[in-house]
Amino acid sequence: MSQFDPIIGADKSGLAYRQDDNDGKKALLNHHKGSSAPGYAEAGTLWLDDAATPWVLKLYDGADWVTIGNIHAGDDEFTPFFNGAALQEASTSSAGLAERATDGEAKTGTDTSRYITPSHQAMVLLDTQTASGDSAIEFTGFATGYSSYLFVADHLTVSSDNADVLLRTSSDGGSNYDSGSTDYARVNMRFEATGSVYGIGNSQPYMIASTGDGIGNAANEFASFSLQMFGASDAVYTSFISQALQVDGNSLISIGQSGGYRKDAAVVDGVQFLMNAGNLTGTIKMYGVK
Repeated sequence: MSQFDPIIGADKSGLAYRQDDNDGKKALLNHHKGSSAPGYAEAGTLWLDDAATPWVLKLYDGADWVTIGNIHAGDDEFTPFFNGAALQEASTSSAGLAERATDGEAKTGTDTSRYITPSHQAMVLLDTQTASGDSAIEFTGFATGYSSYLFVADHLTVSSDNADVLLRTSSDGGSNYDSGSTDYARVNMRFEATGSVYGIGNSQPYMIASTGDGIGNAANEFASFSLQMFGASDAVYTSFISQALQVDGNSLISIGQSGGYRKDAAVVDGVQFLMNAGNLTGTIKMYGVK
């Protein structure tokens, strides 16, 4: 017990005054630690109740002692109190501590009691592929638990002038890609800086960017695009929506929009980006959307 009223009374000799002063300071240092409340407490006094294990840290509000938390001296732990009770794991019926899901749990959609942050709910980067004069960029790392997938290309360049970016799909992990003239249905529209608008629809492999003049292969000619794919994890007609900014073979800036679907109900587990002529250089990222 280390309790002592820090207010020193009158008429104390030098030695007695020093002793009372030291005892009062010790009481302040250890928060008036003891098995019973200090009788000299005033509003705002802290008391470390050591009557039981764990110790309990309390604050006097002028009328009652309010518990702040438990101190587990042997384990070097502190448990705070919330609304008069020790803070514990949260539930639907009581407030408490909530633990964030791990990146792995958020990525796979594991059903746990942990919460998932909004950033996890939005998109998860699954794969990045970079080409350097290659014929195609392929993705086969399709994870489960995503409602859709998003592919983002940043400044793709091409080796052949007036080339178009195409997409093909696979249902056998990339061993074979659907490339027939009747495998897809699509519609493309292109808006040029000149004010011209072009549109086309057919069943060729899904076209992402152009409807007429393709991407140019001169300096500062490129294409950047985003493509979202829906229904890949289900045996349905996988569909696509994409938009692209391109500088074409005639140095025209244009925006292309495309939509379409794969005309076969199967789980898609592979995609291939390629040009209708020549090779490509650049990076494409694959995201899973929760």
